[in-house]
Amino acid sequence: MKSEDHVKSPEPVKGTIINCRGQHLLLGNKTLIMGILNLTPDSFSDGGRFSKLEPALAQAQKLIEEGADILDIGGESTRPGHTEISALEEWQRLEPVIRHLSVHSPVPLSVDTQKAEVAMKALEAGAHIINDIWGLQKDPGMAEVAAYFAAPVIIMHNKEEAAYKDLWSEMQDFFHKSIEIALKNGIQEEQIILDPGIGFGKTPAHNLEILSRLDELKNLGRPVLLGASRKSIIGKTLGLPVEERLEPTIAISVLGAAAGIDILRVHDVRENKKAVMMADEIIRRKGDAVMKENNVIHLRGMEFYGYHGVMPEEKITGQRFIVDMDIYPDVPLISGSDNIEFTVDYAEVYGVIKRCVEEEKYNLLETLAEQIVKEVMKRFSCTKIRVEVHKPNAPIPGMIRDISVELKRERKQ
Repeated sequence: MKSEDHVKSPEPVKGTIINCRGQHLLLGNKTLIMGILNLTPDSFSDGGRFSKLEPALAQAQKLIEEGADILDIGGESTRPGHTEISALEEWQRLEPVIRHLSVHSPVPLSVDTQKAEVAMKALEAGAHIINDIWGLQKDPGMAEVAAYFAAPVIIMHNKEEAAYKDLWSEMQDFFHKSIEIALKNGIQEEQIILDPGIGFGKTPAHNLEILSRLDELKNLGRPVLLGASRKSIIGKTLGLPVEERLEPTIAISVLGAAAGIDILRVHDVRENKKAVMMADEIIRRKGDAVMKENNVIHLRGMEFYGYHGVMPEEKITGQRFIVDMDIYPDVPLISGSDNIEFTVDYAEVYGVIKRCVEEEKYNLLETLAEQIVKEVMKRFSCTKIRVEVHKPNAPIPGMIRDISVELKRERKQ
């Protein structure tokens, strides 16, 4: 295969899954939010606020509660003019936070580091993703470490000097080289995420050009992360200090969602999350509706013994009830995954229906059917349900093969 094919391969399809060492990210269904946790005393936006363990863990919990899908943890500032620190000092900042969160965090942990030694220790401690601002091209051991631990990598574009003959083609060449390094060292193709590197080795004009062409990044055939939160491009464009850059950050996030960016790296999770959720509802609505409509789980002939009916004896002696159900999952069925997290567990659905039929007593089939729908919709992520409840032995004075009630319900948006 020619090396260019790695850069020009088709855009990731809806429902792409990235295995993050046991945690999973579903891309394409919505824009994911990566919450930033800086443990540095000199970060450009929140330096020193979270350099101690207790406030760092409190901030991590806050980001998760606000809706972060990933946490990105950094122990060394990468702002312009920063002073580099040793791997030992960087790891001393990261270690207690990563060891705690690797046990308690429900979302994957990304480690923002350019040092293979730190990456190795972080992955050994339970981190899931490596975020390298030099795209595997600075520390020759970085790709090997990521491959050894089967960790996804975020490859960010960077350059020492902000001088280009052709920014776009040179950025593609950089990604091409990084992808080749990744594959050569054994990193799986589906575990590579690209980041255009807003604010790194670029002038304000370069950054604005990238932001105006975000949709073209998807042509690279890899998931794309965008990190522009509170950055100097906002300050230099609008003349705003760091503390006044929230609204412009949200504007960039919405543009990113509209362009199909997969992951947004932000400081203010709650505000950005709300904005891109609304954008996703508008932009992805039609495609998602078609996909969800085409994904159906059928449960047929579920048989139970229950005590439902108007006649008093029906609640004493009981009889057979048969239930059929069609479920339209809110999370699209993933053809390439064996992970039950990305579908509806029909064994659990069966258990819910069984309890409704066998543990309650209703006069009407309609009431029983309504209760089944209510309980299933309450417990499972689905957009629509069709249920049919059969009562084959209904006490009718005559010959009848079956009586059934059918209900169709859609979840209110």
